[in-house]
Amino acid sequence: MAIFWLQGLASIWAHLWMVEKCESTTITTTRSTTTTPDILSPLHPVFAPPTEPPVPLCSDGITNNCFLPGPTAMPWDSAHQFCRSRDGFLIAKEHQLKSVGSYWPPHNLTVEDADSSFRRRNLSAQDLTWTALMRHNGHYQWLSQFPDYAPAIGQFVAWSPPNKCSQECAGHDVLSQRTYFISCCQSLRFFCHLPEASTWRGEIDPSDVELRVTVNRESANGWVEVSEADFPKLVIDCTAFHTITGRPLGVQPSVFWSKDGVYIDSQVKKLLPATFYDASKYDVPYKGSEASHPELKQGTYWCESWVPSSPSRFVSNKVLVTLTEWTVLIVDAKREEPFRTDCPDDPAGSIRETLKPVLRNIDNYSVDMINVQNNVSIDRTTMFVSYKFHVHVPMSDNCLDHILDIMKDDGEGYKKLYENKGYLGTSSIYFGTYCTEQRVKYLYGNTLVWPFSRAGRVSPKHYRCRGTNNELNYGYCKWNYTHGASIEFDPSECQDFDSCPLGYTKIADYLCMFISKPDTWHNSLKEIYKTANAIGILDILDSFHINESSNSNSVYGFVKQLSVEKMESSVIWLPIGRVIDNGPLEYFGPGQMIYPYKDYKQPEFYRISWEPDQPASNQTCLALNLMTNTLLTLDCNTELPYVNFLNVSGLLELPTYKWKSIIPQLIAKDPGCPEDWFSSGFYNEMSICFKLFTNIENTTWERARNFCELGGAQLPTPGKGFLDWVFRQHISDHNVASVWMAEESAYGNGHMDFVNWKASTDHSLMYGSLGIDGWEREPGDAVKSDILCQRENSLKTDQRMSLHVVKRKRKSKSQGFKVDKSISTVCLELTSISEDESRDIKCYANGMLVPVKKAYSRSCTHAIESLQGYYQCYLWVKNPAILIESNEVLNLASDVLTFAVTLVQVDSYSPEKHDSTFIYGTNFDYTTNCATSFIDYIESQISNIIVSVKNFFYTPGQKNFTLFHNFNVEMKARNRAYALISEYDMLVQLVPLFRQDRNFSGCELASVQSTVGCLGEVTKVYGTSERNLTWPTVRGHKAVLPKELCINERAEPVYRECVGNFLQGYHWGEISDGCTGDPTNVTKTLWNVSRSESSGDLKTLSNLISDGSALLPADIHFVAKKFQQISKKDAVPSKMGLEDVVEMLNNVMEADEEAFEVLQHTLNTSGILFEAFRNITFKIKMPPANGDKIVKAARKLISVERLDLQVNSSVIGYQSLDGGKRQVTIRKDYDESSIKGDAAIIFPENLTYIVANMESENETEKVKLTFAVYRTPKLFQDHASFPNYSVSGDILQATYDGKVVKDLDEPVQILFRRSDKGNDSICVFWDFRKNLGLGGWSTDGCWRGDQMGDYDICLCNHLTCFAQLINYDDEEFEGIHAIALDIITVIGCSLSIIGLLMVFATFCLFKKWRRSLSNKILVNLSISVFCSIVIFLAGINQTWNTILCRSVAVSLHYFILASFGWMLVEAVHQYLKFVKVVGTYIPRFLWKASVSAWGLPVLPIIVVLVYDSTLYDNKGSDEVEGKICWMSSECFIYAMLPPLALTMLVNIIMFVLIIRGAVWGRARMNSTLSERSLFMSQLSMAVCVFFLLGFTWIFGLLSIWKGRLLFSYLFCIFNTLQGFFIFLFHLCRERTARRLWKDFLSVISRVPVSTSDPVHSNNILSVQRTYRLENVTYNQGGGILVLPRRVSADTVRTTSTLANSRASFRP
Repeated sequence: MAIFWLQGLASIWAHLWMVEKCESTTITTTRSTTTTPDILSPLHPVFAPPTEPPVPLCSDGITNNCFLPGPTAMPWDSAHQFCRSRDGFLIAKEHQLKSVGSYWPPHNLTVEDADSSFRRRNLSAQDLTWTALMRHNGHYQWLSQFPDYAPAIGQFVAWSPPNKCSQECAGHDVLSQRTYFISCCQSLRFFCHLPEASTWRGEIDPSDVELRVTVNRESANGWVEVSEADFPKLVIDCTAFHTITGRPLGVQPSVFWSKDGVYIDSQVKKLLPATFYDASKYDVPYKGSEASHPELKQGTYWCESWVPSSPSRFVSNKVLVTLTEWTVLIVDAKREEPFRTDCPDDPAGSIRETLKPVLRNIDNYSVDMINVQNNVSIDRTTMFVSYKFHVHVPMSDNCLDHILDIMKDDGEGYKKLYENKGYLGTSSIYFGTYCTEQRVKYLYGNTLVWPFSRAGRVSPKHYRCRGTNNELNYGYCKWNYTHGASIEFDPSECQDFDSCPLGYTKIADYLCMFISKPDTWHNSLKEIYKTANAIGILDILDSFHINESSNSNSVYGFVKQLSVEKMESSVIWLPIGRVIDNGPLEYFGPGQMIYPYKDYKQPEFYRISWEPDQPASNQTCLALNLMTNTLLTLDCNTELPYVNFLNVSGLLELPTYKWKSIIPQLIAKDPGCPEDWFSSGFYNEMSICFKLFTNIENTTWERARNFCELGGAQLPTPGKGFLDWVFRQHISDHNVASVWMAEESAYGNGHMDFVNWKASTDHSLMYGSLGIDGWEREPGDAVKSDILCQRENSLKTDQRMSLHVVKRKRKSKSQGFKVDKSISTVCLELTSISEDESRDIKCYANGMLVPVKKAYSRSCTHAIESLQGYYQCYLWVKNPAILIESNEVLNLASDVLTFAVTLVQVDSYSPEKHDSTFIYGTNFDYTTNCATSFIDYIESQISNIIVSVKNFFYTPGQKNFTLFHNFNVEMKARNRAYALISEYDMLVQLVPLFRQDRNFSGCELASVQSTVGCLGEVTKVYGTSERNLTWPTVRGHKAVLPKELCINERAEPVYRECVGNFLQGYHWGEISDGCTGDPTNVTKTLWNVSRSESSGDLKTLSNLISDGSALLPADIHFVAKKFQQISKKDAVPSKMGLEDVVEMLNNVMEADEEAFEVLQHTLNTSGILFEAFRNITFKIKMPPANGDKIVKAARKLISVERLDLQVNSSVIGYQSLDGGKRQVTIRKDYDESSIKGDAAIIFPENLTYIVANMESENETEKVKLTFAVYRTPKLFQDHASFPNYSVSGDILQATYDGKVVKDLDEPVQILFRRSDKGNDSICVFWDFRKNLGLGGWSTDGCWRGDQMGDYDICLCNHLTCFAQLINYDDEEFEGIHAIALDIITVIGCSLSIIGLLMVFATFCLFKKWRRSLSNKILVNLSISVFCSIVIFLAGINQTWNTILCRSVAVSLHYFILASFGWMLVEAVHQYLKFVKVVGTYIPRFLWKASVSAWGLPVLPIIVVLVYDSTLYDNKGSDEVEGKICWMSSECFIYAMLPPLALTMLVNIIMFVLIIRGAVWGRARMNSTLSERSLFMSQLSMAVCVFFLLGFTWIFGLLSIWKGRLLFSYLFCIFNTLQGFFIFLFHLCRERTARRLWKDFLSVISRVPVSTSDPVHSNNILSVQRTYRLENVTYNQGGGILVLPRRVSADTVRTTSTLANSRASFRP
């Protein structure tokens, strides 16, 4: 008998072993339509009946350890949920399975044949009962009170193999005592086994319970590594905690353990992994060998516990246990096999053979199958099978390197091994605790490379995910013992995720792309090239792919994609433009351009062409339209972005000893850096000089910082630009492991462009260190032996180029006459530019590139080919890349008469044929041109001259088929008589020649103009009377007054401009106005004084301007002209002292500021007045005195100090105090505390000595110096250069007589008292050359320095007039106010959304409430307000996408206008309701109102979209952070403000009428209310109507006018709460709505929270222990909710949250 029993057990085990090996097999078929499973022959005889008493049925007296029959047949999931709702389980264990037979209905009995063997009957679902056995975590396991792995002995009676249906659950045939796998969706009857009641149940809310697993060893991210020797000591503890208190529970629940998803037959609280047996490891002999295979005990452990009355389980955290002596590979082998239902004979052996070339001792390794999965083909002939194994490799075999070798190149090595053994190439190998190198395709053609890394934090190579506070967010190599370790990373959490510095975008794996802010062509050109290594988009050869129909995968394609996402425009600037108007297009970037832009027909390789009618002759700067792939020229003042690239493939290889051959400009010498200091060619905000000091022992961070500061430097800031690569390479060259670093720069802005913290960085430490492989933080007591310091090289380079014309005379003979000829040479002088750098100089004559030759003359070091016309030179110098521009000079030959001639031809202009860019690229021949015919005619008529054509170009006419030929005609005399002829005389001879219509080879003469200036003439004008004005001869471009006195009605002098240039000729422009004004006596006298040469007029002048506030614009100009006349004399009148001239200028500056602005922009009156005043001060006679002579004068608006200084003078500065009442000279060795003035200027100590030695002057002569402080900016009118800025405080002037002081090595300091107002400030000086000589503010050579006490310091390397400009724009809304307004907006909008949702709910729920017309109008208004608020919150900042942002702006425009439309409808309705009351009926009122309110707002939107859709792009801020998705100011003014204001006006009228009708009209009626109650009711009504009609927008309109801050707060508060006020006043206060909600809630409170299914509650076989079954709800998708008839609130909360508890999951 015993032998028979043992044989039966052996048979069971053998069958179960095979089932478990094949249990993961999934067969893809259609579900069987029969309820009878396929049944095979029995594998063993039936067990004897149980000897133990059967488990009883539950009853009133028996509630524990009993069977509870299910109410009806259910799917497995529902049955399991039903049992768990009663704290029971489906039947399991052998005894329970056999006991059920005692209670099973006695029908459909089994028939036995003669040999007593089982004979299969017609089995149906009625004969099976569910068991707790089901597929869980890839294994068949018992989900019973103590879950266990299925093949454990003694837990079942018999098995039948799986059938073809979805077989994941086990049904038990009670009568035959067999178990079958069938679909879990099948409905079977079942019994619940109710175990002993738990003492833990009900002690605490289950949602507040958390299981925690801890180990007695140190762990990292849940991973515990121990040696085999320490493994037996490892203890894993499972404890339940209260999540609120954080303390362990007083009564701990029963727990069970799982390892790698397989339940362990252990219910202890503390688990010793070394002592238990893992039954799923069937590749090792049973029991006896477990001690010899400790590697099989490795795995992921966690504990679980059943949630009371719930199918869910508490699940703890997971702990991975590994042994240090072992490495575990996870092998996933896939192959296609013929379809079958059994498993292969030896899949592990096949894996051993596959990996033997790499793991030679694999036969001695444990190869443990994890699972098998397959996918059957549709025709059921083949299946794709995946075998997953653990391969335990001992570390002693040193196989890790071999394994890593086969994993390189995306696993090409192991793929070949698999394919050699018939496996698919998609098979793979993983580590459980190491992440292999992964390459992931990312945005814009980039590849994220995750390095081979151990489980824990990891960063991709080169890429950095910037989080808050300049810290990095890391990826995590997440260990996984079943599927292999993998990288977890979410780039959406990054504020910036790139491998390039901030501002750049990585594309195509090797390029950093920079997109500049939209600006003018010239301004952007200077800023875009941050390094000389930068290249343009057209110079990247792999930007385009000729064989692709779409360039979406090219660099060009990525730029197009980024243009949509990050740029406001799809049109970008190119570094190509015309040097002069109508000249050829030239390349202005550094280096040479590869792209053949001078070929009209572009190569097919680039797939770029010219737009029609492009390039335009009147546009000078080239742009590229990325969307249309076309080139076009635009006005250079158009604001567009530039795009360029930096090839960083070399940087990504750093540090390397080969860097000099890869990136030669990485580290180099710079002329602006001290000796032994280095710089880099990678320029960012400023140039940085750096030096490494070695062998400085025991240097802490603080000591290193002090060391650098003593030398005027600071610790390195690798977070700026590309300096991280520079510094890491520099310390690598010197074999220095790491140096201290600073995170914030003392120069420039404070942001970090780049962060490179190592993944192992502990950010709780304070001090940063820069290492060769990245940054770390270290404690304060850490020391280093090397210090790297950096200092600012602010690009105040003295490198410059200047052009000048050198003329020398020589005599020659021409046809027997001696002729004086002036030979001119255009010379280029270079300062601090090396010979190597000079090779890159590009010089242009009249827009054409001309050669530069080395000259060996003292007055001319570099000579340029001498032609008549305009000359200018450009040079890009490196380290860093800076564009140096020379001055522009005009070279004119004295012995040549030149005229600008224009001929007109009937022909159409074609850019391909006529643009200078293309015609000068060919062999252009004038002989085929009308110009040749013209000069031939001139030479035939005037025989004594030589005529030639120069500077030819075409221009289109204003009419179609009109072509202009433009050129210069140069005439040289053949004899002495004509050599002395003037331009005027030559024109007199030429005019008769062209009086008759003449044809020059198909062309006619259009004009002949002087190239020198405009000849004098007399014109007739009309004003108060007809009169003649005489205009003088003018040389060059200039505005002049007539010889007669003429002013307009605004008392401005009438003027006329001579316009043009040398190439196009000069001509008179239109007269500015007529003589429509009557001059005052003062004006007449000042005009006479300005024309008089008498010095006696000064007293008259002083008297006339004594009342400065009464001076008219013409008066100011005449005073300026008189000042100019006086300044040109050798000496000023002896009676004129400094006090006199200061008094007169002060009086002039008291005039109206608008007068100065008009005169400055037309006649340069302010410039004339300032320059004359400066020259006069130097000519005033100083009193005799030894040493330094000082004279002072001060008035309300100006203070002046005039000095004659000795060469060694101690005077180095000046300050003005008490509003100019006191002036103090600053001398050497001054104390900073003595600086107390409103403004001050301080020179370098040796500046006067330097000036005295300029041009080898006599050092004994005194140096003349003038300081001046202007307390008004009236003389300095320039609002165009810095539109949002205004002059703050005083303007300081410092000028040496006759000396141009610039390019100083040590800068001048200008101190301005700091202002509490404004957002930011800039340091500027008045540049007299700017704006065509009219002057303007400029920042060239000036920059902000540090602060000193209450002063801002500006630093400049030259002398002139200095000022500080402050941006006052939106200053009230910065800082705390901006934050407060943002918070108010979010809170108000959120409350409004909640309130409006309540309005919608009321409208939907209550039919009675929505019948009212008032409520229908209210809901429509609420919809429009709701949509505008939601769109505002969700879309206002979506500026990253132009199309999306524009859509948001359009939507906001529409819904705001629609809301105003419904406010107007509401106003009309309220008027009819309260005022008209009776007698007025409007049919279909709501339909008409809906069409108007929803339809009319579309009209202005359509008009704007058709006119210019870009008006919905807000361009009000140059900063990206300041932009929002809202319409432009023009769109607001014309398409938003008018309907808004009109609606508001109508609503105000309606409001007055409504209040009048409601208050005064009803006051005459009898009321039962008290007077106070009546007043409160009327006031409440007024407030309701106020918010309903949108009057909160009045605050918004007022905020544009005055009191911006106050009205902005009011607008923000009341307008964002409009929706909430609608809810409050029109729902909460409405009696009908309150009653409806009260009735609704009272009904809800009386209805049971959950309902029951009568089908489920009628088949109850036993009494419930705790609750009644009629309150049971069955939900197959989400659990069972059990509630008593009277349910407490706590019970409802507990039950409803179990399914979503974070500590549970559904099986």
